[in-house]
Amino acid sequence: VIDTVGGEQTYLFYGFVTSVEEDDKTPLQALSLLLRDKIIFDIREKQGMAYRMGAGINIIGDKALFNINLGTRPENVDKLLPQLPKFFTTEYAGTYSDEELTKSVNMYLGRMMFRRLSSINQAYYLAHSYYFEGDIYADEEILDRLKEVKLEDVNRVAEKYLKVINPVEVIVH
Repeated sequence: VIDTVGGEQTYLFYGFVTSVEEDDKTPLQALSLLLRDKIIFDIREKQGMAYRMGAGINIIGDKALFNINLGTRPENVDKLLPQLPKFFTTEYAGTYSDEELTKSVNMYLGRMMFRRLSSINQAYYLAHSYYFEGDIYADEEILDRLKEVKLEDVNRVAEKYLKVINPVEVIVH
């Protein structure tokens, strides 16, 4: 999809959806943390081609959306588009170490703990867990499971799910 609204930035979205198994959700969340950090570093910091961006894997129910979204200069689009599929390959994801996994998970857990400091935020996360999962402790249990993910689990789900099928590209000029 390409839409033109005019402006100094072009917005790109690239992604694909796949079905996932329940037991793979937590390792996929860990893979998402690793991919997000690596993709953002590559595009924004190394290549300097994005102002603001997001990347990762969003899981809802039994579906996972593997995605990259970013704002860039219009002249960068032709350089970026061919690169985007490679970020969701086992070759790209297969270079992580135990230390990188531990660091990414701990940084994420630290952010989540910080977000839960105020009582209003605690109430929000309890209500969110209850509304979406039917259990006020679901959020806490998800974070606890994330602490147990091993690099072998991440590599297993990367091998299983990093297969780009029917990708969607959205470009807004």
